[in-house]
Amino acid sequence: MDEHDKSVQHSIDEVNRSLKNIEFSPGTYIEISRRPTTSHEVNSFRSDLRNCLRGAINPQKEEERIAVFQNIRKLICQFEQQRDWTVRVTDARYWSEYGVRQVRAADNKELNYFSGSGGRSGGQKSILAFMILASAFTTQYGLSGDQNDLNKFRLVVVDEVFSHTDEDNSIRALELFRKLDFQLVVVNPFDAKALLVQDYVDVFQLASASDEVSHLRRFPREDLDKVIKEGAKEEAAEPALA
Repeated sequence: MDEHDKSVQHSIDEVNRSLKNIEFSPGTYIEISRRPTTSHEVNSFRSDLRNCLRGAINPQKEEERIAVFQNIRKLICQFEQQRDWTVRVTDARYWSEYGVRQVRAADNKELNYFSGSGGRSGGQKSILAFMILASAFTTQYGLSGDQNDLNKFRLVVVDEVFSHTDEDNSIRALELFRKLDFQLVVVNPFDAKALLVQDYVDVFQLASASDEVSHLRRFPREDLDKVIKEGAKEEAAEPALA
């Protein structure tokens, strides 16, 4: 569990290295912060775990060996009887509480700290999530931002990701994906939200269904206006429902 705890911190450090290279607002960047949890059940478990090993596994005095045995037995019984509790307390991710710091790049001074989603607009929450997610992708694919990245596989598929964000923040997210040079596939209904991506993709794949048969039409970005006009004509030609 200690090794898992260290790996969590290592992953956060890697993501923060990527976040430092992405501007959150003019002159600022964000980073994920981590501090020990205030959860009583987690802290109580970790205290009990330390007690199991206090004085080593096999101390010289018999009464100490008995105490070690009893402490271990107590924990094992809890593991067997409280499965949900066991999952929570043995997962090192729950040993910490997480937040996001907004930092001024010029002097690394903290300007804002976000410890939860309350009090922020949907757009602010979305762009924070987009930035952290994109940085995690960057870390996952081992991208370093230099010429060696050009031929690396870095495909990202986003499914209706802009359905709950306004236009400005959707554009900011697309600019972020473009800046990080991801190979992006956007899955979305063919509506106004879908048209936001028209300057960020090269090819559209339009899926439709009629008479229980699915059709897939592929066309380049230059033909988008033509396809939209054709769709409008088809809708106008349909008989109105009584």
